[in-house]
Amino acid sequence: MVKVYIEKDGAPELPMSLVFWPNFRFEISPKRLFLRSIMEQYQTPIFTVVATPEEADFFTVPFEFFDVSDRHFVYLANVYAAAKAAGKKVLLFDYTDYVDRTLKIPSHAILFRVSTYRHHKKENEIIMPYFVEDMGARHGITPKEKCDSLVVGYCGQSQFGGVVRKWRASLKWLLSYLLRCARRDTEPLAHRRGIFWRARARRFYEALSASRGPLLIDTDSVLPLEEIVAYDDVVLRVPSREIKTLPARVRWWSEKQTADSFFESERRAREVYERFLRLDRYFEIVFDRERSPYKEVLFQ
Repeated sequence: MVKVYIEKDGAPELPMSLVFWPNFRFEISPKRLFLRSIMEQYQTPIFTVVATPEEADFFTVPFEFFDVSDRHFVYLANVYAAAKAAGKKVLLFDYTDYVDRTLKIPSHAILFRVSTYRHHKKENEIIMPYFVEDMGARHGITPKEKCDSLVVGYCGQSQFGGVVRKWRASLKWLLSYLLRCARRDTEPLAHRRGIFWRARARRFYEALSASRGPLLIDTDSVLPLEEIVAYDDVVLRVPSREIKTLPARVRWWSEKQTADSFFESERRAREVYERFLRLDRYFEIVFDRERSPYKEVLFQ
């Protein structure tokens, strides 16, 4: 197990990253629906927390990175300096959806985050999955047989609940759009805030856990372990610029599936989740010095 050192001197009083829940079993707010039961799936710590830098493989900051960088940059700078002096790298984690924020960290720090766009991604950023409910195990959902009519589930878009909220959202979208144009974003409409196919997509992982193939509106978001996971075998992608072709693409995909190939696709969807996207399995692969696709970033 990977050994990490947490600098306690000057550490802020912030909620800890969920990655460290198996270590410290901190209280989870009841407002975060289903999260308590989700985290109960992870009884074994992902990392071993050690008492001294000498024992550690890495330094780490056990809080959401952008929360620390916004308000406690002195602590963060001290961790960077101590790690560099010890010849160690720093592991950072962020479970928020600040997908548009530009990353500013030293070369010996690595940020694990749940979403970013490909054109924003830095070499020392690694995409991790969300902690999600294992729908297959919890609800007994298994691969299904192909039916005459393909059923497509949908989630993500919500109503504004009033004219004022709608106008506020429209103003935010306009300002955000102008900002992205100023940054020369190649797809400003696809990357706007609040769009219903957001990069932040827990349902993507829940669908895989339930042996269902996700229909992915591709906004050029990076997927976890995409270097080694054959996502295109179980995911139907539709580029965001070609959203009008979605019905035709779904029909084409459905018509070409035989009963056997459809069932196999469902089975493999579950396999992808179990082998690669449960957080414990994911980190086992990431920190494996032989098979990790990120071994150069982490260990060199």
